[in-house]
Amino acid sequence: AIHGGRDPVSDRMLSCESPGLRNCATFEEFLEIYKRHLRRFIETQAKYEVYLYEAIGKIHPFMMVTMLYDGCVRKGRGIFDGGCEYLAGTVELYGNVDAANSLASIKKLVFEEKKLTADELTAALDSNFVGHEKERKMMMDVPKYGNDDPFVDDIMQELHNYLCATVKEQAAKVGLKSYLCVNINNAQNTTLGRWVGATPDGRKSGTPMSNANNPASGTDKCGLTAMLNSIVKLSHDNHAGMVQNMRFTKDTWDNPKTGLIVEDYFRRGGAHAMITVVGKE
Repeated sequence: AIHGGRDPVSDRMLSCESPGLRNCATFEEFLEIYKRHLRRFIETQAKYEVYLYEAIGKIHPFMMVTMLYDGCVRKGRGIFDGGCEYLAGTVELYGNVDAANSLASIKKLVFEEKKLTADELTAALDSNFVGHEKERKMMMDVPKYGNDDPFVDDIMQELHNYLCATVKEQAAKVGLKSYLCVNINNAQNTTLGRWVGATPDGRKSGTPMSNANNPASGTDKCGLTAMLNSIVKLSHDNHAGMVQNMRFTKDTWDNPKTGLIVEDYFRRGGAHAMITVVGKE
């Protein structure tokens, strides 16, 4: 979206052509352009999901799985060959938090405080911040998701709801019973990050994106309570699953207050916690 549909890593058009960041007069105008690119990829991915089901279904009947799904035995057809009564799908999302943090940087630095022009920000990204260390520091100092700061958390909420709603509405268009998004942790945030250029949150080109629905590494600096306050703001009734990774030292985990904080997180609507206790042992 910053480059008008051109991917700066491969230097080719990867989406529909649009005005770039330098052509936008307001943050809201740029946000709508960014959403336009998201919708294009979401719509394409939904069509691809159905294509995969149909192509695979013609090749392989998946007999054991077929026997376990409603409709297949009655129709005498394989699960992906028209047999499944409730054929649904999901799309995995990565980098949501990086995107929200980046949008926050653009909003604050380019449009509100005007500390950077669109060209200056773009130049810093295109050079992977080499020679633009000052600009990178400015981007990294903008509020980040995971610190209970409404400036960026509100952007994250809007992005989250837009993604979930846009994915969900594709089901009826492509003939699936449901189509929902998931934001999960399976190392793809690292693998796919290798093909993502530098981002306006200060993340360097090729480095990992945020892990699932968690704050980007090293950016949650206000403690566990603030981090959970940010996470619990996101709706948990409009998607098929979001992962919340939480890592504790043994001393922190053994503190009785930690258990109370986690219990409170679930009482306030938290839907998941993947807890790891780390240490030399």
